[in-house]
Amino acid sequence: DDGDYDEVEFTGDHGWNVWFDSEGVVKSVTLDLTHLVIQNRSSPDSSRWRTECTSMEGAQVTMTFRFQSNSDGINGQSGFAGFAVDNITVQEYTFTLDTSYSTSVSNLDAREEVNLTVGTHNFLQGIYRVDVMSIFDNVTAGNNWTNVAEVTLGNNLSRMIFEVASVDVTLLRPNVLDCVEDVSMPCAYPIDNAKTHQFELELINGVLEGDYNVFMQITDVGTGTAETPVASTNSPQTLAPHARSNATFQPYTGWQDGHTYNIQFYAELIDGTSSGNMRNFTITFYDNIDVAILSGTTDQNRLEKVKQDLSSMGMTYTQYRQADWGTYFDDDWLSHYQKILLPWQTNANVIAGSYYQELGETGLQNTLENFMLAGGTVEMHIGPNAESDSDAGKLLYEMDILNRDTAGTQIEHDDLAIIDPYHPLLADVSPTAWLGMNNGDHVANAALSTATTGLNKLPNACSGGMINTQQGRFHSIIQHADDSTMTLLATCGIGSGGLIVTTIDVENPSVSEDYGSTAAPLRSNLLKFMVTPYPLGFGIAGAGWDLTINDEVPTEANGNGIYDFTYYMKSNTALTFGYNSTVSGLDADWHISGATDWERNLFTPNQDYAHRADESHTSTFCRIDTQESSGCRQDATWTVTLFLHDADGHTRISTIELSTNDILADSSPPVASVTVEEHPFYPDSLSDHGTKTVGAVDWPIHLAKLSSSNDVKVKFDACASSDPDAPAGENGITLYKWKVLFDYPWNAVSDQNHEFERTSAMGCDWTYTFWNQTADPSGFNENTIRIELVVVDRAGRESAKNYMFFVVVPEDWGDEPPDVQISTPLDGSTQSGDYVYVNGSVLSGSENGDILVEVSLNPDVLNQTLADKFQQMNQGKYNSTNNLCDTSTATSECVSTFSMGLKLEDLYTNQSQVQTIWVKIVEGNGQNWVLWKRIDINLVPVQDEDPCVADPKADGCSDTETQTGDGEEGFGALIIYAGIGALALLIVVLATLFMLRMRKGGSEPSEGFGGVEDMDPMEAYVQQLIAQGYPEETAREYAEQYASHFQQQ
Repeated sequence: DDGDYDEVEFTGDHGWNVWFDSEGVVKSVTLDLTHLVIQNRSSPDSSRWRTECTSMEGAQVTMTFRFQSNSDGINGQSGFAGFAVDNITVQEYTFTLDTSYSTSVSNLDAREEVNLTVGTHNFLQGIYRVDVMSIFDNVTAGNNWTNVAEVTLGNNLSRMIFEVASVDVTLLRPNVLDCVEDVSMPCAYPIDNAKTHQFELELINGVLEGDYNVFMQITDVGTGTAETPVASTNSPQTLAPHARSNATFQPYTGWQDGHTYNIQFYAELIDGTSSGNMRNFTITFYDNIDVAILSGTTDQNRLEKVKQDLSSMGMTYTQYRQADWGTYFDDDWLSHYQKILLPWQTNANVIAGSYYQELGETGLQNTLENFMLAGGTVEMHIGPNAESDSDAGKLLYEMDILNRDTAGTQIEHDDLAIIDPYHPLLADVSPTAWLGMNNGDHVANAALSTATTGLNKLPNACSGGMINTQQGRFHSIIQHADDSTMTLLATCGIGSGGLIVTTIDVENPSVSEDYGSTAAPLRSNLLKFMVTPYPLGFGIAGAGWDLTINDEVPTEANGNGIYDFTYYMKSNTALTFGYNSTVSGLDADWHISGATDWERNLFTPNQDYAHRADESHTSTFCRIDTQESSGCRQDATWTVTLFLHDADGHTRISTIELSTNDILADSSPPVASVTVEEHPFYPDSLSDHGTKTVGAVDWPIHLAKLSSSNDVKVKFDACASSDPDAPAGENGITLYKWKVLFDYPWNAVSDQNHEFERTSAMGCDWTYTFWNQTADPSGFNENTIRIELVVVDRAGRESAKNYMFFVVVPEDWGDEPPDVQISTPLDGSTQSGDYVYVNGSVLSGSENGDILVEVSLNPDVLNQTLADKFQQMNQGKYNSTNNLCDTSTATSECVSTFSMGLKLEDLYTNQSQVQTIWVKIVEGNGQNWVLWKRIDINLVPVQDEDPCVADPKADGCSDTETQTGDGEEGFGALIIYAGIGALALLIVVLATLFMLRMRKGGSEPSEGFGGVEDMDPMEAYVQQLIAQGYPEETAREYAEQYASHFQQQ
């Protein structure tokens, strides 16, 4: 109480502690920040509530402004979210004295009122304060109140602040994003090739009617280049006094990446006279921006902390309030950002602002999903109010947020399980930082539940699930120690990008420190982290990398990338831990927990593990026990955990259990060895088919032929498998594990595999039956069946896999039909000789040189017994040639050509007739190929009468039937002539027979035909072909094909 001023001054509606919307125009409000005003509401009658004061002079006060408006946006009492703190600029200023007026008052008694005119003032446009002060004159002598003390001083001064309106037009704030005027860090605008920024503003006319042009002026701050001012699309416009209107401008398309522009809005009367205020904005435009913040302002300066971190890291951002989402929340605009931040929302934003309800619209969720698929990262800070009854199912991927914001359910530091302490998101975060979060009360009051299932729910939406599956990319970094389905911080890979989600209020200054902190820079770690796809080959353990002990993989990791067996070792064994990987640039961190640390020291009571960061290191294992002969406790156990990260935060984690046991210790793995053999019931069913490389080893591929019953059995002998640690005379193997993969028909893919286990007591051999043809009949594709053998020794240690591969083919696989060409006689040719000769060659299909060609004039003969065939051969009605090869592989031992004769002599009559020659071609024993051919030939007619009867004077005939002396001479001459004729015919026949005999290797001379051997065999063959009806030129061409046979004769 200074004796002069009222203690509390209200502004706006004196009944409510509110300010009204200034519509973007700067208005002045006086605040006395030296006093804290307390309203006493102890009375049930609100009209009796009063204000009380407590001096705050000299104190440092943090003020939180909360802004409210009614559902109608006017009366300000129902709690709906209105504008935020960054709409207000608090300035300290001083009113200067313009002038003062005074007048005297007399004859005014107690409880009386009087109206006075103190003075008349000429006001200009601006903000004025009028102070009216009454001075009690108790010093003038002669009055009844001379020297009387004033009863109260509180009513001596009253103050009024008001604004004098202008006759000019007033430009309200254009639709420029609010963040460009952010006091912490102004934001940037994106540039898009297809879409543009549409600027518009609202204007209010003054007290006089006017005609106005509204302009937009764009100036490149860096170059100083100013574009020609552009009038709004509806300029000029006539406005009545106090009338409202809008100005819309044609979009500007000349923005350049990285340039900063001053955008100015102003109005002129149509005569060019300036009118009213100007609006100036400085905005930087980029092709690509780091972060898009999709939220309005939140309490406790949360987003200001985000922006400060972004500024410190040299990153850019744009903030889009919910009112901006209709324009900028789409695939085109957001494609210019690396990350989208969905910040922590307070109750006012969630309940009054319907934040998650609007975010849950299908179109917006699809935009976020497309953003991640294309390589962007969405970062979500989610609180306990994220899934209220009205927001259920509105979160991305149907996230289930558990509200733990009640006493006894909040997640404290003792409840935390840091699954991956070496992830980049936790870089420089001290293990003790969790103790002081939220002033030591709790770490989080919400959790993401992964207990429910669904293809489109987390974690399944993350490319298949958790990172302990081959394709999974959901990494729970921090979770509840007692419930692994409650996640507090996780990453999720989706397409080429992904999601970061946390229920820790990292924007709260009491939770996360600023960028550069070495204690708790959690907020900035999240902001700079981007989710990217895992490198090719960086799968779970066993799929691209393996943990090694003494440079060997201890065993095959299971389907979750864990080595789920106990590695036994002898007391005081030194083990070297490392890893092998096809991916470069990995960082390794090692944990050990259990009996001792890496240095064989016991753990302290509050120590859970010991850490080493070397890529590989050696440690000796012994839990000292003087009662044991070895000096080390038997069955002491350790758990070793390997964390592998790359620079982008991709993580793989695996564990292995160790135990000291001098009996079960197994320093060497067993070795699986197997021999593949044909089953005795399936001869000739296996052959080599090349090799297949697995793990830099060439493993054999076997070709298995199905039998006539469409199956084939194969024997496997694994008796040579052994364990180097086994006692002498034993192989040390206790179990044989056979696994058959990909055994399905070539045209019916199946993922069904088969596993068979046989103990050593059951024997070391095994038989498997193949039923499925795995080779495409075309021969171009084949499915390879894989059989794996793993043997297990007495310590339970498994061997490396021994691989065998099989391709199963049908019985006739790879055997082409023989291609036999018959060169003579031609089908339809005419024959007149006593013999016809079937000549030809094998062109292809005789893979094994086992072609048999048979010819006969009777087809039934070709299916008769060998004895019947031999009898027909003696009669000249059957012939054959065997062991024929292809033309390309023929040798002197295995020729490709043949020539066989058949006797026609007894088939001629006085009528022409057709005779069929039947050809049977057999490969092997007849199980592969049996082919038939037929050749139809024409037999010429012959005369039955003696030619000498028709013409006694013909050569060789005599006109004297019986004569003594001369008569005998004449008869002898007839015999000679007949003999000469027969000789001429037989020369032709025998020439061909000689060739046939030479084909079969015979060299015996013919008897009874003296002089025939002196004839040219080739010429005799030509004459025989001419006699059969062939043109001479064709006959000589055929003879040339068999020239080698004639030369041998």
